[in-house]
Amino acid sequence: MADNVAIMATGTYMAARRPRLLSHRGEMPGFVENTLGGFRAALAAGADVIESDIQVSRDGIPVLFHDDTLVRLTGSPARICDVTAHELGEMDLGRGEGVPTLEAALSSLPHALFNLDVKSPTSPEVATSVIRSLNAESRVLLASFSERNRRTVKRLLPGVAASASSSLFVRILIADRFGMKRQVRRLTRQIDAVQIPTRGAGMNLTHRSFIARLHEAGVEVHFWVINEPQEIRRLLDACADGLVTDDVVTARRVIDMWLAER
Repeated sequence: MADNVAIMATGTYMAARRPRLLSHRGEMPGFVENTLGGFRAALAAGADVIESDIQVSRDGIPVLFHDDTLVRLTGSPARICDVTAHELGEMDLGRGEGVPTLEAALSSLPHALFNLDVKSPTSPEVATSVIRSLNAESRVLLASFSERNRRTVKRLLPGVAASASSSLFVRILIADRFGMKRQVRRLTRQIDAVQIPTRGAGMNLTHRSFIARLHEAGVEVHFWVINEPQEIRRLLDACADGLVTDDVVTARRVIDMWLAER
């Protein structure tokens, strides 16, 4: 348990309890992903953090939606960037809920923590503007597969928590494999976490020793998407700091049982 509590950064997000339980897109039974109802249900079921994705509407408003298009959830081939935020909000994705704006999510859930994947090329500027206007910097972690987006986010909001982009994590992984501790520390200087699958680049990323070395470099290690109880427990034993899951109820039960055994 000691490894799980060794790191404590400043800010509400980074100061929250660990291991962190992140609800993947607010996926909950009876709710559509990335809706305010799903977010509320996930928090009520024991999620510590809502994980979601930022796209940008035609009128430049950051909205919470995973895909580039509406086709998977609505059947429409329209791209998010070609539809206004108002039109997106008026859609019925389920239970009468449409696509929420980032502002609506942060405002309607003022105490919730958010892990936000900054997806589209224009999303860093508009997303950071909204976050700053709501004084929400301390309760979000901004992620992106894009190194350009990650750098832009950190330039615009220097104090916000952030995770590694895909290319940055590969560089960290290579440096670690060659035992280059100083290089690993240099590469992790502007991030607070790596958020990764259990396997990458043909390697198992869940070894306790690897996680411990990242902890030594000052970053948390979060895994996605973890739904099976046995795998949840295995990653907790390896001292993972966060788990992104589609099954908040099961994950909360397993984490609480694991903590009670410590």
